Amino acid sequence: MVGVCFVSFTRNSGRWLRGLLDNVVDEIVIVDGYSSDDTVEIAKSYGAKVFQRKPRGYVEPDRAFAIRQCKNDWVLYLDTDKRLNSKLKRDLRKIIEHTIESNLLSNND
Repeated sequence: MVGVCFVSFTRNSGRWLRGLLDNVVDEIVIVDGYSSDDTVEIAKSYGAKVFQRKPRGYVEPDRAFAIRQCKNDWVLYLDTDKRLNSKLKRDLRKIIEHTIESNLLSNND
């Protein structure tokens, strides 16, 4: 099975985080901007790798950092106010597996 790393950036996002992580994929990486609520505790309760970094006002350095922390080749990024439902999760996994199978077949030509 293909592994997918889920990445999100948080700051005082505890009220949204459970709904976001309920249907998450195989690995979770959270970059947190020093939340003062229960964001970090909630993320860790889902098994997330949590890294706290000072907010810079733009996400690019944190995005690159987060992707480097992922062990899986596929990365899914969502904002904390978005949701990944079960159907979309299954569909994404099918797309990824189909892509990998297609690449393997084309490499054997």
